[in-house]
Amino acid sequence: MTALATRFHVGAGTDVGPISVFPIWSQQRSDTKYTTTAPVGLAINELDDASVGTMTVSNQSKATVLIPEGTILYGGLQTRVLTADVLLQAGQRDLLDVRCVEQGRWGSKVKTAFAGRAPLNVLGALRGLCPESRYPQRAEQGDVWRRVHRYEMTFGLRSTSSLESINSLNLDDRLLSMDEAIDQTNDRNTQVTAEIRKELRKLATNPLPGQNGVMIGLSGHPVLFEVFSNEQAFKQQIGAILDAIALDAPHATGERTPSRRAIRFAECIMDQAFSVSDFSPALLTGSSEILNARSLFHNDERDVLHTLAVNARHELVLAA
Repeated sequence: MTALATRFHVGAGTDVGPISVFPIWSQQRSDTKYTTTAPVGLAINELDDASVGTMTVSNQSKATVLIPEGTILYGGLQTRVLTADVLLQAGQRDLLDVRCVEQGRWGSKVKTAFAGRAPLNVLGALRGLCPESRYPQRAEQGDVWRRVHRYEMTFGLRSTSSLESINSLNLDDRLLSMDEAIDQTNDRNTQVTAEIRKELRKLATNPLPGQNGVMIGLSGHPVLFEVFSNEQAFKQQIGAILDAIALDAPHATGERTPSRRAIRFAECIMDQAFSVSDFSPALLTGSSEILNARSLFHNDERDVLHTLAVNARHELVLAA
């Protein structure tokens, strides 16, 4: 079975620093209406007997809500990240499989809110991808923490090692090191990333007519492909997707990603066989030596709402 459509169309790329952004159009669309933002009435809470790896969610709104994989859930007893797509109908309650991305806090409970998307390296950890294994595994908490720490080394240590703080480029809780050269490098990385985000947000606020997906290239190769079944859901998420990608700009080479490689990566996705996931009965997964992809479907396997694929060989996905 296929991921989201029989065919995708890859548009001409735009280069922003080391990042190449390609618009995607998919042939197939869905009649299922949903939002990927948090409506009034959506509540995420801790279990009565709180657990690092599980939270509860209740959708008391009138909307169907899709929470994408890699969504940062800021607050609670500690900030978490969602390990896989979740679809919630109006009135539905469910459990969320999450991993901690704030190692230095357990307490001072605050209301949980969406706070952007996880960057590439953390996404690789959520899929259990590493140099030793490029096929789907469950996310290991220790690996997630190691990947978050890698971004701390790039942008500066945080008082609680919070991925939300890193992702927002927040300096209020950044800890200065004992080495002035390291602090200067972290400052430079933060400044460069902020400038790249400013340019990327121009793309996010002006998607092309009919565009419902994006492919990202870094260091000369496609690294991420994400497409939604309707344009509105894509518009709601594109800013967070590009903000997260920008965190890897300091790690990337300056090589631009050519269109031929983007098209070839799309062809790999279109040719990939998918099957129902062992992780969730609502997910389809497809894996190969170069591809790790997941699709969320609704009602039946032909009504796919969201597909996210990463390059399973890319160093920025695998680095630990």
